[in-house]
Amino acid sequence: MSACRFNVPSLINMKQTVQEKFGLSPCTWQLQSARYQLNKKDVVTISPTGSSKTLTFWIPLLFNAGRIIIIVTLLNILGEKNQKEAEAYGFPAINLCKETATDQVFKALWKSKKFTKKIFNITFDEGHCISEWGEDFRPQYSELGNLRWYLPDHVTVHVVSATMPPHILADVTSKLRIWSHNLARVTWSNNRPNISLIVEEMKFPRNTMHDLTRVLDMRLGDINPPQKFMIFTNSWTSAEMTCNRLCSDLPGHLRGKIFWFHSRMTMKFRINAMAKLQEGGLWGICCTDAVGMVSDNYI
Repeated sequence: MSACRFNVPSLINMKQTVQEKFGLSPCTWQLQSARYQLNKKDVVTISPTGSSKTLTFWIPLLFNAGRIIIIVTLLNILGEKNQKEAEAYGFPAINLCKETATDQVFKALWKSKKFTKKIFNITFDEGHCISEWGEDFRPQYSELGNLRWYLPDHVTVHVVSATMPPHILADVTSKLRIWSHNLARVTWSNNRPNISLIVEEMKFPRNTMHDLTRVLDMRLGDINPPQKFMIFTNSWTSAEMTCNRLCSDLPGHLRGKIFWFHSRMTMKFRINAMAKLQEGGLWGICCTDAVGMVSDNYI
């Protein structure tokens, strides 16, 4: 069998196999994304945070005759998460990052001369960052389209994101050299009708952050704990500072009810914090947008 040939099942058969292998019932949009990938399309999958977009990574592996998927992630903790999830589903996986990308690892990967031929696709997680990071923050992201020159023609790309407005989509497809005739889009609206905007007048100096304590109504936490909350900041230092300021407004025995969350935390810290939040042990987190990339259904 060549690198480009394998049988593409129907959506019904795909769903049945996924249920048997993974023990869960996939959504139609997840199956559609996987089937487009198997049909050698360049695919853009857009779906809300926490909707299990990563299942669109693993479903094709059930049907692509042992081919390899390379997943490009933004954060080391995302790579760790994807590795653990793939292994939980029974697929061999390796997380390549600064600490693990050794000569020994690469020699093992290239031991087979057919490695390149066995690549199925390149999947870009949080694909909107190809546009948003590509100019200044991570210039290499704007050059990802050059991969097309190094890979065989049968290798396609899969772009996954929770947010992809038209101008970002156009920029991403341009940078990755995705042409309209081979592009397939799978979109599930990320509209959240249960979310609304409320404006509160500030009553204290901004640098004190006392207004956050007031609005979140945390002072009576012993009697009436606040609802779970997430406070987004622009940097990891701001996340930690905000957390510490909020904790300083609370009695000592309640200060462990708030954690910070950002890309510099360890996997162990993240898992512990999210487990506590899910179980009700935490009131909330002060975080950067990294939380949306790895939180899944914890919140």
